Amino acid sequence: MEIRNSYPKLSTKKILEKFSLYGLTPPKEYTNFLEKYNGGYPEVECEYVDKEDDEYTIPLDCFYGISDTDTSISIFARRGFLSGSLPNQLLPIAGDGIGNEICLGVEGEFFGKVYFWNKDGEAQSQEEVNFSNVELITDSFDLFLLSLTPI
Repeated sequence: MEIRNSYPKLSTKKILEKFSLYGLTPPKEYTNFLEKYNGGYPEVECEYVDKEDDEYTIPLDCFYGISDTDTSISIFARRGFLSGSLPNQLLPIAGDGIGNEICLGVEGEFFGKVYFWNKDGEAQSQEEVNFSNVELITDSFDLFLLSLTPI
């Protein structure tokens, strides 16, 4: 997969430093992806296709990256924007272009797994945040990447 309009490249050290500011440690496979691409838009339109049910698809608009100056596709800007709606165990890593998020588990039993967060079931306050609008899509980031197919 080729990705365009990425943020400037960062070293693994810089990526881990940025995550540590938020008390997070990313899975190694995701760190490798950020080091190579640091967000951006797939060169060819693609979507996640469930291997067990090829009728179940999620379009992928862009991957979020790390930037302190441009927050249009910034992981941590998206996390802040969704802080009252998205469970703390999840980090938004990509969007579908219509407000839904592809998220990476960053804590406990969710760590390393990839989830789909549907904005239609969004909590109205932090007290209401739950997983009712969250669905597990793959057990790892690499499996998620392998499940992407051109449209």
